[in-house]
Amino acid sequence: MDHLTVGQGNEMAAALAGDDRALQQIQQGKQLLRNTADVLDTAVRIADPLVDVAEDAQQGKWVKAGVGLGMMFVPGDEYLKGASGLAKTLRAGDGTTYEIIAGVRRSKAAHMTKKERIVANILAANGNFIEAKEVPLSALRSPKNAIDVKDLTQMERFAETLEQTRRAPLPPERAIDITPGSRGTAIQDVIFDYGK
Repeated sequence: MDHLTVGQGNEMAAALAGDDRALQQIQQGKQLLRNTADVLDTAVRIADPLVDVAEDAQQGKWVKAGVGLGMMFVPGDEYLKGASGLAKTLRAGDGTTYEIIAGVRRSKAAHMTKKERIVANILAANGNFIEAKEVPLSALRSPKNAIDVKDLTQMERFAETLEQTRRAPLPPERAIDITPGSRGTAIQDVIFDYGK
């Protein structure tokens, strides 16, 4: 049956009205379709910046650097040939690196939107505030090597962060928290964990 006439639709609705189980299944199916649409919408919002990076790479604006799992894309004008050039790309201007305490998603979103710096609250090892300043993204180290986007809530959380970052720089109240240190994964090497 390709379509229902109004009369057929009314007959079907009347037949289902008395069947609570059928009505519940239809409502569950409707909710499943809504959830699927939400997941697809979120996946598209996450994929858009990745497509931008791939297009830049095809146009020669970005180059692949590293080996194996350490593979990443680096803006072509920052990449200097040889291992020492790659090391220079990863270091902060003064050589200081920072471990992220809070703000891995914000930092990764800033990296994906091609920002070079991010506002950060620098904290001492004991948690006391030292200063707030902009730091190079290349100086940041994440305590985790992957951002969890296994479910709709996590995908939406990252997509929202990415969209906010794309529109404008982070305001001071959304500054990330960091502490001097070198443990962790460079923010440009943090990947997404989609589950299976």
